[in-house]
Amino acid sequence: MKLIKGVFKKRLNRFVVEAILDNKTVRAHLPNPGRLWELLVPGRLLYLKEERREGLPYTVWATERDGSIICLHTQYTNYVAERLIEEGRVFEGYKIVKREFSSGRHRFDFLIKKGKSEIPLEVKSVTLFGKRVAMFPDAITTRGRRHIEVLAKMRGGILFVVHSPRPDYFLPDFHTDPQFSERLYTLRDFITIKAVSVKWDPMMRFEFVKGLSIPWEVYER
Repeated sequence: MKLIKGVFKKRLNRFVVEAILDNKTVRAHLPNPGRLWELLVPGRLLYLKEERREGLPYTVWATERDGSIICLHTQYTNYVAERLIEEGRVFEGYKIVKREFSSGRHRFDFLIKKGKSEIPLEVKSVTLFGKRVAMFPDAITTRGRRHIEVLAKMRGGILFVVHSPRPDYFLPDFHTDPQFSERLYTLRDFITIKAVSVKWDPMMRFEFVKGLSIPWEVYER
């Protein structure tokens, strides 16, 4: 994938940013509704692709933090999840039956199958992390909370894809969205919850790093 390096200037709204490219200010589509406060700071390197989306000439694909490339394209995370499932890295033994599976008013990223068991799977893109712990969400997500409740009823699964090789652990972010985090914690026995980390190169090729532990006992103290 051919990407162009630019510099972040400011965010105009959830899906539009201004960047400096060849000493000119350009606008780009940002396919990520998260706050991204730790990543989108003035002067930060951006990886842009010249493609017209939402009436804009460029799309933001990634940024860098501490020398690592961080994918910001949430839709591309589904491609990552699909590859990891196909390679048996996560949800071992499952096969993808359908993409964008709908159940009633709710839509999930995949329907996956193992033997005679079929379950919906929701994929979440994680860009909030410290030295050892990754967290989700970085903004309040009412949709995410509803997904948890429906997935629990359907005995479904959630896959958190962390776009950094650094963390060893994953936890829901109680400080940012206590309702989402409380529901995930309370219903954890009815949902298959997995978290993995990946690392990226400048061509937006990813490599599986490891599965992350989820230390629920932190919330039981």
